[in-house]
Amino acid sequence: MNHSWLYIESQALCILFLAVLFFYNLRYWKPNILNYLSGIYLLTIVATALDICRATFGGNPDFSWVLHIITVLYSCALAFAGYFWFCYCIDQSPFSFLKNKTLKLLFILPALIVCALAIISVHTGWLYYIDDAGHSHHGKFYFLQALDYFYVTAASVLSFICYKRSEFEREKRRFLVFTHFIILPICLSIIETIWSQNGLLILSHAIFLSMLILFVNDQHHKILIDNLTGLPNRYGMDVALQNRLSQTKRDGKIKFSLLIGDLDEFKKINDTWGHLEGDRALIMTANTLSKISKQYGATAYRMGGDEFAVITSNGDEENNRALCAKISDAVSAIPFRDDFTLSMSLGRENYDGSMTVIELLHAADEKLYQQKAEKKKKINSF
Repeated sequence: MNHSWLYIESQALCILFLAVLFFYNLRYWKPNILNYLSGIYLLTIVATALDICRATFGGNPDFSWVLHIITVLYSCALAFAGYFWFCYCIDQSPFSFLKNKTLKLLFILPALIVCALAIISVHTGWLYYIDDAGHSHHGKFYFLQALDYFYVTAASVLSFICYKRSEFEREKRRFLVFTHFIILPICLSIIETIWSQNGLLILSHAIFLSMLILFVNDQHHKILIDNLTGLPNRYGMDVALQNRLSQTKRDGKIKFSLLIGDLDEFKKINDTWGHLEGDRALIMTANTLSKISKQYGATAYRMGGDEFAVITSNGDEENNRALCAKISDAVSAIPFRDDFTLSMSLGRENYDGSMTVIELLHAADEKLYQQKAEKKKKINSF
């Protein structure tokens, strides 16, 4: 089938835009550039470029061997792009057992099967075959190419489960985007299979549009995340609090508590050992807060500087008091330095169903400084 120059130019534009997304992602993730999202962008660029090469060399029997190489590489690129997407969704999910490295190696099997079939098809024509005129056609086992969709389907199912389990609107929106990622590629792939001999007319465009949606969603998520600690930032906390208040007003049932805490004598760390040690203290504290909060169904945030916050999932007084005690003990047990012990002061305020976000923050902040004043009073009394 002959591809028009308009189609080739549109594919080239897809490559250009995907390259922009790829390099932007590399810039954000430095120095950890070997991440799943970058891999997805890169493999999609490769697949689209191969599709252009296929359009260029297709229909010329003198270049049948080139067409074989292009088709094999195209199949492999799409298979591993799907695998990277599945791994990316696993990493974003709260299910730690799925993040096992051995299990991820097991998940790679469908991609390897597709790659093996593509390579074997050079001689058997199972997945595809090239006729004497240099045109590519589906082989009798082309349906096995659907193994590519094992990943996007599994990723969508996993994301839907995460969507249903998430309590916060911010997380629900993100997982909902992941759930819908599959729709465009599958719908257009079905259309191509029915109306096209080679099935490669508009699939790359569908993948590009899905990647663009993913990119926009990812950038929105990054706006809500603190770059140093990986915790949701102050803006993310404000959004979460506003969602909680709105939800409480709608059903009148959900109550929760806000905890605000900061590290005691944090300025001493920066002044004595430098800001890198201060950053290390913040990262270790954030990791501890995140771990403890998850055990209690709560979410930790970094408000700024050495100030953190935790939003609980309910207003149970005993549960939230135990959470405060656990955080205080866990922070004090952080193996930071032999000559300095980290500690945290905490202020907690239960949401009463009538306060605004500002009033709730102010009330929790007041209790924080009450505890700090009590600590200073005890120190001065010795």
